[in-house]
Amino acid sequence: MAPSEPLLYAQCRALGHEWRHKGPVTDDSTRRPFGAKTGMIGLQSQCSDCKTWRTKWITRSGEVVNRYDYPDGYSRRGEDRLTSKQWRSSWAVTLFDDMAVTA
Repeated sequence: MAPSEPLLYAQCRALGHEWRHKGPVTDDSTRRPFGAKTGMIGLQSQCSDCKTWRTKWITRSGEVVNRYDYPDGYSRRGEDRLTSKQWRSSWAVTLFDDMAVTA
């Protein structure tokens, strides 16, 4: 059963992302951090579940700045915003529903 739109990304919000490393940034299409200096390298990863992209910008001294590119519908604002506990609860309910269907 496919999750409804608000719950589409609930697993990642409840448990965290499942990152798959994709390698270094090789072009200029990726948004660089404000004030990025030469010598920073961007390492990209993509969540295998929700398809969010993360770029870790690492300086020569080891400092890290993360940038995220979320899929449409991932971000929630205002009244639609939920706490981490609410996301976990919403996601857990779908697991119980799935178990009832297979029982």
